[in-house]
Amino acid sequence: MTGTAAQLAAKRAAMAAHATQITVAADGISFTLSNDLAQPLWETEYYLPAAGAPVPPGATDVFAGLEEAP
Repeated sequence: MTGTAAQLAAKRAAMAAHATQITVAADGISFTLSNDLAQPLWETEYYLPAAGAPVPPGATDVFAGLEEAP
C-alpha cells in the first residue's frame, strides 16, 4: 500500500508522538527504535493476511474483499 503525502505526514506525526519509544529524524525520512538503528520511513507498507481468504488480485486497499458486518 503506497500512501499519499498527507498519510505519510500523519504517520510521521503519530510516530513522533511516542517519543519515549521511537525517534523520528529531524528530516523526517528515518526513525529509530530503542536499538538506535536508523530505519527508513517508507511511503509503502506491505501486509500479508494471517488467515482467511487472500486479498483480491489488484486490490489497492487492505480492506478490499471484506464485507460490512450486518
